[in-house]
Amino acid sequence: MIASLARPGGNTTGLTDQVAELGEKEIQIIREVVPRTRRVSVLWNDSHSGAVGTFEQTRAAAAKAGLDVTAVTARHPDDLEAAVAKAAGGKPDALIVIHDVLTTNHRVQVARLALKYKLPSICASSPYADAGGLIAYASSLPGLFKRAAIFVDRIFRGAKPAEIPVEQPTVFLLRINLKAARTLGLTIPQSLLLRADEVIQ
Repeated sequence: MIASLARPGGNTTGLTDQVAELGEKEIQIIREVVPRTRRVSVLWNDSHSGAVGTFEQTRAAAAKAGLDVTAVTARHPDDLEAAVAKAAGGKPDALIVIHDVLTTNHRVQVARLALKYKLPSICASSPYADAGGLIAYASSLPGLFKRAAIFVDRIFRGAKPAEIPVEQPTVFLLRINLKAARTLGLTIPQSLLLRADEVIQ
């Protein structure tokens, strides 16, 4: 859609939630919660073009951390139960949920399935923790929305989208769901709780 972040070109500019670059951080966080982590499963929608880069970077980050990685795919809501069951069958220590339209719109179902199959999970979508998921680590959506208004104002005043750099987020939120942790029999380290922006009881 754009030539580069600094000079988008064309008729498109805006903000990125930087989801693709968060894999390394997600793995770091999940290993703090489950120090024994050796294997992770990645749930993703392989029919969503925007999820491909995120999946590849997450898989590379897991491999770099010395983890065994398996992937399960879901393209429709009806696929989610079988996908998470398949992930659990591989006995991973954690489930990384790739953020896209499917997993966001059906985050309650994904979170419930992760708990049903006893999988500590993390997703780069802030509402995932509200939906019952264990951990969400993501850019601040309210912050992005506020910045988007500034883009709209500049364009209405005559600025060309091609010349407005695409902005990357500067604020990321760590949200932890303690109810999910209790269901999974996990104790969240105090050091992580102190870093959390929100702890959901």
